[in-house]
Amino acid sequence: MKRLRKIFLILLVCLSLIFGVISCAKPTMPPEEEQPKPEPPVPPEEVAIEPQPKVELFQNTLRFFRSKGAMAVYPDCLIGEVQNVGNAPAGNIKVTVTSYDDRGYIVAQKVTSPVWKPLLPGEKSPFVFWYHNFGSHYTLDVSWDSSTDVPSRGEGFKILNFEISKDDYYGWWEPKGEVLNVSDKEDSVSFFLTFYDKQGRVLIYTSTMTGPLIPNQVTRFGFSLDPGNFGLSNDFEFSHYSLMIR
Repeated sequence: MKRLRKIFLILLVCLSLIFGVISCAKPTMPPEEEQPKPEPPVPPEEVAIEPQPKVELFQNTLRFFRSKGAMAVYPDCLIGEVQNVGNAPAGNIKVTVTSYDDRGYIVAQKVTSPVWKPLLPGEKSPFVFWYHNFGSHYTLDVSWDSSTDVPSRGEGFKILNFEISKDDYYGWWEPKGEVLNVSDKEDSVSFFLTFYDKQGRVLIYTSTMTGPLIPNQVTRFGFSLDPGNFGLSNDFEFSHYSLMIR
């Protein structure tokens, strides 16, 4: 019995040695290398877009007329409107009309400028050709430059009231109103008034300005109209108007 126990102990020792050797011989895996973290994407470089003016001429504003007033020496006249649809002031604006005969040859060319300039973004201005020869057909082109002259939009003034009424006796239109100087300095202000018909065509334009106004001063302003120069009667009808202040 003792001999069997001895043999059993020897077997246990041998088995222990065998398993120890096997475990030592088992290859060990090298530690996994840390993968480099991906670099965050580089945002695209922002390219500064310089504000640019852009002047458009709207065909629906054009109107032919025959002058009945002091400008009647030019029997055929054309009036229209341009607008700065860009995001910077536009200056040196020129509208060119080129007239052609029936064969397509140029018979005349004339250049004019908008009545009010320079134009800030969103502003409109009429133009007019007191002309004598539009040929059988014509084309219109507009050009402009960037302007460093940045006029105010009349921020220092507040229009208190404005109305367009008819004179009871003569029947002509009388645009008039009141303006207040809300700034802290003495200054004058200009007003630009344009009338349109139902189709959006320019009928007539006019302008006026005040003298110097001290802070908190209120004054009246009014416009004089000469409809005959624009081929209109004194009691002409209009659909809407625009009033710009500077």
